[in-house]
Amino acid sequence: MAVALDPVERERLVAGLADMLLRRDPVLSKQAGDMLTELSATMPEAHDLVRLHHHHDGRIGRRSMMRPALRVDLAALHRACAESHAIGFSYKDLNGQETSRRVLPLAIVHPDHGIKLVAWCTLRDAPRTFFVHSMTDMQVDPERFPEKRADLIAAVVSDIDARYA
Repeated sequence: MAVALDPVERERLVAGLADMLLRRDPVLSKQAGDMLTELSATMPEAHDLVRLHHHHDGRIGRRSMMRPALRVDLAALHRACAESHAIGFSYKDLNGQETSRRVLPLAIVHPDHGIKLVAWCTLRDAPRTFFVHSMTDMQVDPERFPEKRADLIAAVVSDIDARYA
């Protein structure tokens, strides 16, 4: 389904795609590149606008650091979030402690220091974040939780608001 965008919306879309191309998430970067190619058919200057955004982005030096190797299928993790599938995985924390986790994945976020999974931990019955590069042996469960997803996301946001209030 094609969506008609006015010129201001097209400029915002290009800025968003430029940002996505800089992410350390190869799945999102590829999708952004594919969308940019499609957009270029009707907006020939799109690629050059992305280059302008990148040239003036003060974060580029930090984002070009070496990326830790990912040991899970990031595309499958994106799908698990989008389709509300529970997942299990092994995790090594910053102290080197290894644990097995079962979580309800809610979102993948991209702070400057890596790709993180925001999830509801079933063991702790609380929100948790996990560096994706520290995850291994991920299994997507057939169990789904679409009816809980919005409430869990709201609980995570509420927890963040309470911590930083």
